[in-house]
Amino acid sequence: MKIFVFLYFIFSNLSFAHGQSLSGKWEGWYLSSKDTVIMKINFILNDDDSTYAVYDFTKYGDYKSVCRMHYQFLGKDSIYLEETGIVRATEPSSDFTLQNMTLKISKDFKSMEGKWKDNSAKKWEGRVYFVKDGTGDADK
Repeated sequence: MKIFVFLYFIFSNLSFAHGQSLSGKWEGWYLSSKDTVIMKINFILNDDDSTYAVYDFTKYGDYKSVCRMHYQFLGKDSIYLEETGIVRATEPSSDFTLQNMTLKISKDFKSMEGKWKDNSAKKWEGRVYFVKDGTGDADK
């Protein structure tokens, strides 16, 4: 009986951990006082140590950028993301402002929403929303 309980515990935790993965592409947008900006985030799981490499892709008119992101879990349902460097952009890096966001993760790990703000002296901020690619919710 002890073995059965032990195995049940192990398998239930494995399926919980798998279902709680942020790994994959997330589609979304953020709202500022001026506009809506299209944004995507890609969480790439490192199988060796279960950490993520995180990149965001931003499109605003003709402007496009790819940035590396640092992440930190703030609890089981919240995450802090901060752009740490520009990988590629269609404008000079001197015109670019890095940003950060604090997001609440839905219980089913299919959506995230919260606040974003830039790190410039202007301190622009707004709301941000993402859905996990492949969930079918991106069209809503």
